[in-house]
Amino acid sequence: SLVVYSPVIHMVWGGGILAQMGVLDFAGGLPIHLSAGASSYVAARMLGARINDDSTPCNMAYVAAGTGILWAGWFAFNGGSALAANSNAALAIANTLLASASGAFGWLLLSRNSQKKITLLDTLIGGVAGLIVITPMAGYVDPIMSLPVGIVGAMASFLAVRFRIARKLDDTLDVWALHGVAGALGVILAGVFANPDFASSAGIMYGNFSQVGIQAGAAAAVALYSAAATYILLKAISLFTPLRVSSDDEQKGLDTAIHSECLYYDK
Repeated sequence: SLVVYSPVIHMVWGGGILAQMGVLDFAGGLPIHLSAGASSYVAARMLGARINDDSTPCNMAYVAAGTGILWAGWFAFNGGSALAANSNAALAIANTLLASASGAFGWLLLSRNSQKKITLLDTLIGGVAGLIVITPMAGYVDPIMSLPVGIVGAMASFLAVRFRIARKLDDTLDVWALHGVAGALGVILAGVFANPDFASSAGIMYGNFSQVGIQAGAAAAVALYSAAATYILLKAISLFTPLRVSSDDEQKGLDTAIHSECLYYDK
């Protein structure tokens, strides 16, 4: 929180270097999503894969309920980033809804093509990808633009998940593939679609070709800073305690090994 998140918050929203450059980030594509994605990638690389790499949900009902709560909360923090109950907040909420719906649709298209089936999990993950990619521009773009943005964001994250699997990166919640990739893409696309009627700067669609460069530069800077800071933190922690538990404890499961209890018992 102090070493990664807080400095990026200052850079973007606290009058820091990225704010002075004129970067557009309505609700946290840089300090929330991209910083988490970059940090997650580094941490997953440093820790390595689990002995038994299984990311199958233990209970899809819990996953669906949790995603529903997350989805509802997203309207609050995207809309709340307008800092008032006004038309800008309404715009952000409308864009959030449309992008999440189109994100789910885009993910399902790719999933159906690659796996020949559609799952509830695919629907939920696609919706989250749409939520992430619209976050940096939720209050800056016309609602019609949130539809292609959601689809493109979901498709980019879908391909990132496939890349992550191929490289055997054990990122259980796909924080890099979802938050990192869709967050960076959303920040960059804000430089394309931002409407000067809503945003402090216009995007390419409105004749300002320099904004997308500012957005891309900011995304690169936050990714590099978050990755480097996370690497240093984990290296420092490893001087005092191992980053991983023992293989025996991992095989038993941490609930059993550390707390002497578990969620499910075989009878």
